[in-house]
Amino acid sequence: VATWEDGIERATRAGYAGAAVNPGTALAAAYGMLGAADRAFSVAERARSVAEGLDLTLAELAFAVLAWLHLRSGDGEAARAAVARYSEAASTSQVFIGETVFGELTQVELLLADGRADDALGRIDRLLAAVRERGIQIVAPDLLAWRARALVALGRADEAVSDARVAVARAESVGSRRSLWPGLIALAEAERAAGDPAAADAARTRAATLVREIADGIDDSDLRASFLGQAEVAALLAGMAR
Repeated sequence: VATWEDGIERATRAGYAGAAVNPGTALAAAYGMLGAADRAFSVAERARSVAEGLDLTLAELAFAVLAWLHLRSGDGEAARAAVARYSEAASTSQVFIGETVFGELTQVELLLADGRADDALGRIDRLLAAVRERGIQIVAPDLLAWRARALVALGRADEAVSDARVAVARAESVGSRRSLWPGLIALAEAERAAGDPAAADAARTRAATLVREIADGIDDSDLRASFLGQAEVAALLAGMAR
């Protein structure tokens, strides 16, 4: 967070507005992961405002993050509107980089919410092919975790367990705790669907331990509280307390 804030400040001070968009969208995503919705939307909207006047690729980044933020905030209608704007920019630039993954993941999640698991799976497979082609391994764990969820929705639990295990292993190999705890939750869901509640409980316990470690490392008390207050985090910890 401090690095991206510094990048925005330096770009603004230098009068180079475009250079503030990339760290701006990254910062908005970071705030979103920490559950700090107000901060996230403020930064993302500022990045969008600058980006729309400069370059479609930059606007693509901003709309991708905004779509994801709206969905995390429970506003499906706003998420769909932002996804449409993201898709419009993406169809022009054909770039798959950085924060655009949030736009893609939002579309996957919306497809699953609409009961279109086959379409979600197809989209994820195309994204995984793009990731392999470009060597963007940092987002592979996220995509594999959502692939596991799509497979669970399709009744293919054993395949889902396999994908979720790979998602966890990939997150561990790149050192991404941000991807690791959601991957463990996806693994728990897949293990339970496959009929192994003990393995599901073990995965959830690992996820809860990791979430507590992440929270303990957040110095800002407001950000720590917002992180712990996220619905998925709160549900995970509440489940461990029972």
